[in-house]
Amino acid sequence: WVAGIINGTTNFILSEMRSKGLDFGVVLKQAQALGYAESDPTFDIEGVDAAHKATIMSAIAFGVPVQFDKAHVEGITALQAVDIRYAEQLGYRIKLLGITKRRDRGIELRVHPTLVPAKRSVYNLGLRYGTDSGAGFASSLERRWVNRKGHKLFVELNVAQEKSDFTAQYRVPAFSKIEGWYALRTSLREERINDIDTQYTELALSRNGRWHNWNLQGALEYKRERYEDALLGTRNFSTIVAPVLTAEWKRFDDINSPRKGYRFFLEARAGSQAIGSDIDFVQLRAEARYIRGLGVNNRILLRGEIGSTITDDFALLPPSQRFYAGGDRSIRGYGYRELGQRAGGVVFGGKNLAIASAEFEHMFNATWGGAVFVDAGDAYDDQFNAKVGAGFGLRWRSPVGPIRVDIARGLNEPDQNFRLHISLGPDL
Repeated sequence: WVAGIINGTTNFILSEMRSKGLDFGVVLKQAQALGYAESDPTFDIEGVDAAHKATIMSAIAFGVPVQFDKAHVEGITALQAVDIRYAEQLGYRIKLLGITKRRDRGIELRVHPTLVPAKRSVYNLGLRYGTDSGAGFASSLERRWVNRKGHKLFVELNVAQEKSDFTAQYRVPAFSKIEGWYALRTSLREERINDIDTQYTELALSRNGRWHNWNLQGALEYKRERYEDALLGTRNFSTIVAPVLTAEWKRFDDINSPRKGYRFFLEARAGSQAIGSDIDFVQLRAEARYIRGLGVNNRILLRGEIGSTITDDFALLPPSQRFYAGGDRSIRGYGYRELGQRAGGVVFGGKNLAIASAEFEHMFNATWGGAVFVDAGDAYDDQFNAKVGAGFGLRWRSPVGPIRVDIARGLNEPDQNFRLHISLGPDL
């Protein structure tokens, strides 16, 4: 028998639907705009082109006459984004295959969307560097399907100069009402935040799902944290038990370099002594991003973030639950988590957070570009005192994703030095 992917247009469309979560009609228009699909794509998307090729393969492989009218032909026009997601949850990809087999009663010839098993295990190991985390290495193992029920396992270890972490997560598909995942996650993390060394263990049970255009998640988190202040010579332990709710809405026209895109993220968590937490608190956080193309080679990128903590015992809240500002994805020109409420000369962190950023980007060609930006904000208790950073940067749309190299300076202190910021990943 012979089987294979024999139509590039449909393969591109199905791959884009999977990676971007978009419906068939949206991706088809993009494929036409990029020249990957004809103005009349019927032969491709209805499977006719693939059937012609499969018929020829059958004739060559088995020495039979070309008999296109005997083939079963089914295209991809009925597929929706939800079909792609369901297949992904079960460890499969949907591909349009041409298949021909020799049977006892003749030759079988068919073209249709098919569930193809994804590679079962994916291993990653590499060096890493970030101006927030320092130099180190990253490793991970993803078991895309543990069993026939679509269970998944993900294990990750990151080791760097300023922060290291280990995470293991087991996921089970959930198809009732809102399709998504049940997950059990455990994490170990060690991080240095200015002069405070902190280590914590976290265990979380969660359920996520997609409702309309929102990605929703509810979780119950247990966190045991130890933190040590080198300047004050104190060592503390804290236990946080908190339900957490998150909601994310994201839309874009290209995952790596969108010219039109939005992202909204909302998070709420509440700790209570009634369920085992050392402190009663409520914490809210919201983030918004907006990207818009200006002309052919320019983009404007806007970003904002706010947060607030409500508690009578903020001093008992561990460092991982406080707000800080500064760093690659916060206020450039300042060090990672350098900004926050101070206590005894130490950056203690703040009850509240407010950050805004505006960036203008110009691409010199399809790969290289430059940017100028201004960031401002603060992590504070009662009085907001905006810290401003400004600078310029280089943009590289690399094969592994967008890379940003920025040089920025904080404007609030006359003797503030220039800082280098390097970050990798999609803008949204």
